[in-house]
Amino acid sequence: MQENFHDSSSVTSSFPAAHATDSASAVKHFTRIRLHADSVEKASTNSSGDSAGFQSDTLHFPSVSEASQNNVNIWGYHELQPKHDLPQQLKISNPDWLFVVLVLVLGVLTYIRVYYRKNFFQIIASCFNNNLTNQIVRDENLLMQRASVMLNVSFSIIAAGFIYLLSIHYDWSLDGMDTGFIRFVFFALIVSAVFTLKFLVLRFCGYLFNLGREMSTYIFNVFIINNLLGLVLIPVVALILFGIFPGTSTLIFIALGLASVAYLYRIGRGILIAVSYPGFSPFYLFLYLCALEIAPLLVLVKLVSMQ
Repeated sequence: MQENFHDSSSVTSSFPAAHATDSASAVKHFTRIRLHADSVEKASTNSSGDSAGFQSDTLHFPSVSEASQNNVNIWGYHELQPKHDLPQQLKISNPDWLFVVLVLVLGVLTYIRVYYRKNFFQIIASCFNNNLTNQIVRDENLLMQRASVMLNVSFSIIAAGFIYLLSIHYDWSLDGMDTGFIRFVFFALIVSAVFTLKFLVLRFCGYLFNLGREMSTYIFNVFIINNLLGLVLIPVVALILFGIFPGTSTLIFIALGLASVAYLYRIGRGILIAVSYPGFSPFYLFLYLCALEIAPLLVLVKLVSMQ
């Protein structure tokens, strides 16, 4: 009987101890859960505050859906403005063959410089010396004529190359001719034909009015000034071709200015030759200037303005 009571008392005493142990562990577990929940809540609060601060410092760009709903142009935030509404075909404005043509012209000038050195410098000097011009015309040197012909060919090629680059830069529309080699050949033939026709007309006028010597002197002045202009235009054409100078339009205006100066200088030399003739007539000089100098220039300006 005492043993049973002892056992029951031990069981009774052990039960509160076990119950207290379980309660303590439960309290610790609950405390851990509570601390974890507080830390999670604090972290979410901090992250939301940081994201809110980040968004306040960040520009907001509308999405495609927002832009479509609010009729917002999402491509209007840059400074580049479109020039064409439709895709444009790529045009090669500076082809490789033009570089080959320029090298050939430089080769011809080198040949003249080496084998016709004296004649080459005489031609350049005669542009600024009337007495030397008259002497060259009187001598009719064959070597001088050969050098002059090669320089005239070089001028025609350089002038055609400049007109070709001019047509590409201002997008001239020429029916049946694209921006290739055919257009360049066309311009070269036009330049050659114009000065050949001018040569024939002047020769005919000299024969008709018995002014062979004076017309020969004026024709020689026309071609030597053209030769000098061709030499001056070589670096301008090279700069336009290779795109070294950023302002192509500026180079074009410089070349046109040089051509204008050469044209006016040629007219002035022609007037001096006409005045030196004993039977000089201002009326006939005026007719010549209007018919063979001013009228072709006006036609050329009209054709260019139509492009």
